[in-house]
Amino acid sequence: MIVTHVHPDADAIASVWLASRFLGTDPDVIFVSAGNPDPAALDAADVVVDVGRVYDPARLRFDHHLPGMEGDCAAYQVWRYANAEQDLEYLAPLVNLVLAGDIGDASAKQSRDVGLHALITGMHARKASDLEVMMFGFQLLDLIEEGLKAKYEARKALARATVYQSNDGLIVAIKDGDQGCTAAAFENGAALVVFQSSYQLADGSTTHAVGVQRSGGRSDPHVGQLIERLANELEAYVQGEELARWFRHPAGFFAGRGTAKAPDARPVTVSLESIAAEMDRVWTR
Repeated sequence: MIVTHVHPDADAIASVWLASRFLGTDPDVIFVSAGNPDPAALDAADVVVDVGRVYDPARLRFDHHLPGMEGDCAAYQVWRYANAEQDLEYLAPLVNLVLAGDIGDASAKQSRDVGLHALITGMHARKASDLEVMMFGFQLLDLIEEGLKAKYEARKALARATVYQSNDGLIVAIKDGDQGCTAAAFENGAALVVFQSSYQLADGSTTHAVGVQRSGGRSDPHVGQLIERLANELEAYVQGEELARWFRHPAGFFAGRGTAKAPDARPVTVSLESIAAEMDRVWTR
């Protein structure tokens, strides 16, 4: 049993969620008054979060409403405790958001306006019961956790799939990675991702994809122009023939062939590392 306060906010919800998901605790929740909690309920609880004015991780008591803990929150306390035994670093962005919202930090303004905090406020505005708000919060946090974990796994996969990286980190070549790897490369600061992969489509056929994608946050370089230049310079080689066949999007953010939208069964004939190195050479920045 987990005890928290009535009218649960994001901190209380996240604390209960963390305790139930990662401390092996019975997810049954009891809500008590924040100002005058029932001592019997606190004593009987397996975990107490965001209420009770006791911080004692050994007893699974997590409250930050104590002198000297003005910059802390219950969710951060539970996560910190659980993270010591499990690898929960991928949840840091979520816990930091909850902390920022709880202490009124400006970095949580968007969440208070249209994000996690706003959705919880909306449930309270609907006069939902405390349990309904808690279960709604659990659904949100489960989805956020899945997304954060996927991004965490993508960053690890990126390290394995990277076959070339320019000295400035702006060009990354990824072999046999997925779109999550590409997104992770862009988050790491890459401007161009050169990719090659083969995968099975829904109809059972195999497409061999290869190309270059530009980060959505950039307007340069024009990928098509870079590929056209390389195709001309490498005209006498197999790589030049391959590049000359690539589709080049007129907006300049993509060039390549064989993606899911335009499958291609022909094997890839270019060396991914050499194409990335050539792009590194011709792109002036």
